[in-house]
Amino acid sequence: MNGPIYWSPATGAHPVVNSFLNRWGLNQYEAGWLHCPTTDEIVLPDGGRRQEFQDGVIYVAFQNAVGSALRNG
Repeated sequence: MNGPIYWSPATGAHPVVNSFLNRWGLNQYEAGWLHCPTTDEIVLPDGGRRQEFQDGVIYVAFQNAVGSALRNG
């Protein structure tokens, strides 16, 4: 996995790559409503993936797809 690693004092360091980086960017990165990543990319049993952020999560149905960002709450 190659790409940027984002760090904050509150969440630590986490890589944000591929579709996750694209969707996070569409939502203004850490300045947007998702804020900073709290996990690395997580592979789901159905082959999809997710990454959690301070105020939401991004789900990707398959590798390099454009993901969906959902608010926590």
